[in-house]
This record gives sequence, C-alpha cells and structure tokens, in this order.
Amino acid sequence: MRVLFLTSWFPSRLDPTLGNFVERHLRAVEAVGCEVMVIHETSSKKIIAPKLESENREGTTIYHILIPRLLRNTSLPIHKKVEKLVSDFAPHLIHGHVMYPAGKLAIKLSDKFNLPMVFTEHWSGFKELNKDHYTQKVAEVVMHTAEACSFILPVSKDLGNSILKKGITTPQKVIYNSVDTSLFNWSPANMTPNTFTFLHISNFDKRSKNTEGIVEAFSELNRDARLIIAGDGDLDRVRRFANTVGADMNRIEFMGSLEYSEVAKLMKRSHCHVLFSNFENLPCVIAESLCSGLPNIATAVGGIPEMIGNTNGLMVQPGDASALTATMSQMMDNYPNYDKQAISEQAIEKYSYGQIGSEFLEIYQKVTGYQ
Repeated sequence: MRVLFLTSWFPSRLDPTLGNFVERHLRAVEAVGCEVMVIHETSSKKIIAPKLESENREGTTIYHILIPRLLRNTSLPIHKKVEKLVSDFAPHLIHGHVMYPAGKLAIKLSDKFNLPMVFTEHWSGFKELNKDHYTQKVAEVVMHTAEACSFILPVSKDLGNSILKKGITTPQKVIYNSVDTSLFNWSPANMTPNTFTFLHISNFDKRSKNTEGIVEAFSELNRDARLIIAGDGDLDRVRRFANTVGADMNRIEFMGSLEYSEVAKLMKRSHCHVLFSNFENLPCVIAESLCSGLPNIATAVGGIPEMIGNTNGLMVQPGDASALTATMSQMMDNYPNYDKQAISEQAIEKYSYGQIGSEFLEIYQKVTGYQ
C-alpha cells in the first residue's frame, strides 16, 4: 500500500528534532510493508521565498515545502509542483499528522485525487490549559480537516477526549507513539553505575517540561544519587537555575542534544527516568525508557497514566517539588523490586514499530478497502 504522509511537523534543516515522533510513525508504517512518501509543509521567518526541498532519509523520500511566514495561508504556485509529486506517487490514502496547518493542503489533495484521509494528532493545543493557542483561525482549519477525515488518530486517550471537547465527532482510534526497539531494549548485559542515576531527557520547555522543578527536587534529595539532564533546549537556563537553588553541581551532569542512538545508550546506563511535566500527550521518552527497562517517575498528566502503573513506575502531581523529592527517595528504596525485563517486554508489545505499524495498517485497510 502506498501512503502519503502529509505533516505539519517533521525533522528538517530548520529544526532537526521537530516532529521526530512523526518519523517514527513513518518507520512503523514501513515496517509492515507500506511504501511512504512524506510531504512536510512549514513556515518560517528564515525563509525569504517559497521553495521545495527534497532529501532521502533511510531510503524514504521527504519533500519539505518551506514557506515564508507571511505567506503561510496563501495558495502558491509551489503547490502545483506538490500535486505533480502526488500524482506520480499515486497513493492509496493520505495519512496526515497535526491538523493545523497541514489540514488545508491535505483537504485540497484529498479532493483533487479522491483520496481517503486519516489524521494522527499530537498537538497539546487541544487541552484546556492551552486554549490560548486554539484560536479561531486554528479551529476553522481543524474542524474542516476533521470533517474530511475517516478517522482521527490521537496518540493518547487523554488527547482524544480533549479533541472531543472541541466538538469534533469524527471517529477516533488511539494509536500510540512508536519506539525503535532495536535501539531501546533491555538485556542482562546492561551495566548501570554504582551510584543511583536519575535521567531526565527533554527540550527543557519552561511551560511544559518544568526541568527546573526536577533540579529543585533533586537538590533536596539527601541520598547518594546523581542526576543527568540531557536534551536540545536551553541548557544554560537550567544550569543557572541549579546554581540559584544551591544544587550540588558535582551530582548533576548537564548534556546537550544527543543522537537517537546515544539516548538509547544513556538510558542503558541509568536507573530511572524522571519527567515532571505540567502537561503532556504521550511522551516518547517515557516509552523509550520503558522499552529500555527503566522504571519512571512522572506527573499524572495527559496520557502518562496510560503508560505508567504500579509495576513500572511512580506518579506525582505536577508542580509539587517536595513530593517529587520524596518519590525519588521511594524509587531508590523500591528499585530492586522492579522487574526490568518485564517492564521492557510489556513496553515493546505496546510501542514497537511492528505493533504500531499493524494498528495503522488495520485503519488503512478499513478506509481504503485495499488489502
């Protein structure tokens, strides 16, 4: 089956990590035998004139439509070139990702080529606490896109409920984010250091991730432990905060952006992953760490309660740094009771490319009739 991925977010030269979870959905679909072409449309102040760029990523052709920010809602001649690409590829359906703003182009291509359409939704802007992002302009595009879809595929039940609350009644099927389990897995050979190591990986976004809260909580943990903070955000801001709260900098290691394979290696050298977010959908980093056999500490927000239970971690309420400190201590005490192999095996059953790809394929067959 030939599938056109049409997405608002995808890694590109403008932002190498944006939408990397969409690329993992791409690999999941390819894992079950589908042929995929990706069209990624994005706008940026860095772009002076519309351009179409292509690249080959692990054998898959990716087309990036780069639009100046001022022209992002305009129909442009470059879209004719895109129509030719789609015509030549002759997909059986459109699988969109993130309805705004890609929905406008998706509807146009769906109508022109009489293609059924489904959309995976990842955006936390549907949540009530982010209602300032869900503007009238966004709502119009989202509603029209949803009406044209056979299915909306939220990455968590929680996000699906938020979409329903916006009045969107298109049939839903929850399909989780996916993990490359050839990298993220557990084996008895995994060597963790003698000192108990907490790991936090994120983009350090202040509004959502609350990395500073982790630093604050860890600074109050009077135990023999260390904390590794890694990711592609403003690490200097987090480091400055650590100094202001008097954190022992000999116990905290700050690392910058890592390759996907390096993240997997780091997880195999850690004991527990920590995420102290104010809001989330279905964090890939939790799925990856679970596949690696790590128990997690995370806030009970968004789709996280769908991922973490008594056998694979502990949850706290967002913003409660004192509770996080206590939970870190509890994790250290209870760590020997976690079955790391079982944590990994159960996560792989949920998040592997083969599992997620099969769930997508079932939807594709349902809406196209193509076997």
